[in-house]
Amino acid sequence: MKPGLFISYSRRQTPFVDSLVEKLTKNEYSIWLDYHNLVPARPWFDQIMEGLNGADAVLLIVSKDSIESTNVADEWKTALKLNKRIVLVIFETCPLPEELQNCEWVDFRVDFKKGIKQLDHLLNQLISLEKPAPQRGFKAPFLFRVALILSILVAISSIPVLWTVYIPFILIPLPWQIYKRNYNLSRVFAALILLPFMTYIHSETGTDNLLFSRLILNIDIDLHVFLIIAFLLITFFFSPVLLVILFTESMQRRATPEAAQVRFANRLIVDKRQEPRSVLFAIDHAPEDGRYADDLRKGLEKHGHCMAQINETPEAIFVLISAYKKSTNFDPDSQVVYPVILQPVSGIADNLGRIQWIDFRKGIRNIDKLAKLLPEPERLLRALATPPMNSGEIYPVVVDVLQYFFLGTGMVFGGVILMSVLDVIIGVFQTTNFISELIDIVFIIINGILLFGTSLFILRGLRLRTRGASAIYPLFILAVFQLVLVICVFFSLDQMTTSGSGRSIEGGDPTQGIIAIFLYYAIFLLVAIPLVLFRWRELYRWFPRYQVVPVDRIENIFLLYNPLQTRAFILHLIFHLGLLFSVPLFFLAFSFDGISVILFCVAPILFGVHWLARRLEKK
Repeated sequence: MKPGLFISYSRRQTPFVDSLVEKLTKNEYSIWLDYHNLVPARPWFDQIMEGLNGADAVLLIVSKDSIESTNVADEWKTALKLNKRIVLVIFETCPLPEELQNCEWVDFRVDFKKGIKQLDHLLNQLISLEKPAPQRGFKAPFLFRVALILSILVAISSIPVLWTVYIPFILIPLPWQIYKRNYNLSRVFAALILLPFMTYIHSETGTDNLLFSRLILNIDIDLHVFLIIAFLLITFFFSPVLLVILFTESMQRRATPEAAQVRFANRLIVDKRQEPRSVLFAIDHAPEDGRYADDLRKGLEKHGHCMAQINETPEAIFVLISAYKKSTNFDPDSQVVYPVILQPVSGIADNLGRIQWIDFRKGIRNIDKLAKLLPEPERLLRALATPPMNSGEIYPVVVDVLQYFFLGTGMVFGGVILMSVLDVIIGVFQTTNFISELIDIVFIIINGILLFGTSLFILRGLRLRTRGASAIYPLFILAVFQLVLVICVFFSLDQMTTSGSGRSIEGGDPTQGIIAIFLYYAIFLLVAIPLVLFRWRELYRWFPRYQVVPVDRIENIFLLYNPLQTRAFILHLIFHLGLLFSVPLFFLAFSFDGISVILFCVAPILFGVHWLARRLEKK
């Protein structure tokens, strides 16, 4: 019979531990792993001690994080007192405490499959090792070295698209982050997907000649063309190859939780025909998360479970964790508590941060399996629970689509506009009407900044769920505002081009720019509308149910939140329509008469509406 194993590790190595436990389980080892074996309503420390006592050997995953962890130290010190066999699984080398330096060990740094075979051989035979465990030196799989080289090439190829800001910000530090294993997979994924597209836009516009030939490289045109072709080859070939490598098992095992895919549920067969025993349950949630709570309640009641009333004691308690709720008054050591995470969030209470979570960050999934397994906490957690790690930026699919769209809007239009202004500036010095052209350029720069700023504002609202912009109405207003800005700037550049001051974004034909705008929005609508129609409930749940007060000064000024009263909503709508009317007047009039109309006619009306809306809300 194979020995029972207790896994002692740092949660920073959870992806590696998942793979290790999966292989050992297939080899018929009995494994005790906290987020697989801890059950609610029992003190977690007592359960850990039971796991240690019942194990024949302790596998200590050696890394800098685990050796520095006090919880891990308590586990291996307890194992030594109990005279348990300790086997060091070398994930990375680091100085070892004196008590561990003579323990048995297996090196997993280079070849995982070979390490599994050596570990299996070691566990089933007592072998005296001639050498102590390594405490220095760096080793890594071949794919890691390939990923490191590709990331350097991709980082260099991101320099031409500095105007996007986001892509070089993510990709330039990526080689060092891959070496340290602390990159954010969701952000790197977005940057690598967008890099070829943005490079193509860069090569097709006049901004490439400006950026390289005039400002940075100061080289002849032949070498410049060669470099552009080289950058295109790197981005269109190496970027997707690097992305594929980052998702391979070898790279995923080396990754920290931020850099690894999340496993939302394990494979556990549930009889679809069997109806579970009815269980009294309670849902502890913030008012803002009421839509999640309603859907969870309906899913459980559909299978015969009942919501506990005030005078009833629930058998199962679901605590919905979000930006609005990070703690609970229920005691997981004496009650069956299931933490349910709804969004990426930090600062979660310790009593919820040490037991398994049910992961609803992608939306309410596996609700039928959850309902059928509710009377069996141990099977439920084994099937649906995930390690309590809150660092992954994981969102519902429809929210991800919206994020990519607004991120692209800021990069494509805001970035190209700002870079094109540099090209226009050169033409300004060749014209006699210097002051007038300079004012035009200032207007366009403001436009580009506004596009970047509104994109960041929208992304912040979508990600955090705690801002005034975390609602459909303000997001819609901001999206329309961006569209108006983009159209206005193309017409503005058209006027500047026809006046002979410079070149337009599309090489002198502004109609191409207008076509590009509508193509961009058309593609988004073709993707987003079907997705929203089929998954509207997912987006509906994501936005908070209540918005009591705006949380940001800018949101206060521009009324970017959902008002509580219908009359206030009408005033908000009038205010925003007035602002949208002012944008083309300001950017397209290009005269002091147009500015005068805004200052003396539109502005007083907007201030009056704003004052009435704020006064009404205070009542």
